[in-house]
Amino acid sequence: MKILSIAIIWALYKVWPLFIVIVLALVIVNRLAPPPKRHAMTVVVGFLLLVLCVVSAFFLRPMIVGFLTNYYGEVAQGKVVSSAGLSRIHNEQRVFRSHIIYKTVDGQLIETFFDSDDFNFYPFRNSVRYPAVGQEFSLKYIPELPQYVIILRDDKKEQCEKLRLKLYELQNKLEFAPGNAEFLRENQELLAQIEAQGC
Repeated sequence: MKILSIAIIWALYKVWPLFIVIVLALVIVNRLAPPPKRHAMTVVVGFLLLVLCVVSAFFLRPMIVGFLTNYYGEVAQGKVVSSAGLSRIHNEQRVFRSHIIYKTVDGQLIETFFDSDDFNFYPFRNSVRYPAVGQEFSLKYIPELPQYVIILRDDKKEQCEKLRLKLYELQNKLEFAPGNAEFLRENQELLAQIEAQGC
């Protein structure tokens, strides 16, 4: 099963193997289908496989790759060594390429990269926050495909940052209106939440 997962990840990143799968499937359908229905079945199967491959490669890839890499992958610590803007735009924002370095379990040093439109996070969510240059982060990789990594989210750290931002905003409100009972109550609740989270 791991070999199949590796093949799926590789094919989703390279894309062209998916079209070979389509051609092979069409040849098989063309050979096995009865002559009166051969043409119609070939067209229908080809169209369905094309749609499936396009959707998988361009829309579902982050989720599929993230799940499989998390399941079969090894954990490592990586560091972003540089970042540069690319000429691509995604969701009206410039795409950045981050060059990273990490050591595999057997001590091999790997240099690779990811683009900000790869969405290579696990667990997958709509909002992404990539590590900055010089920042270390946890990642997972499959030893047979060390150039493809997923970034492991630190949910506790993200939650703590959100709580600190709320606290900062609330402290600004308290500076403006120091006697406001609602702000004081919210401040106490927020401090209790921060302490409970261990931030």
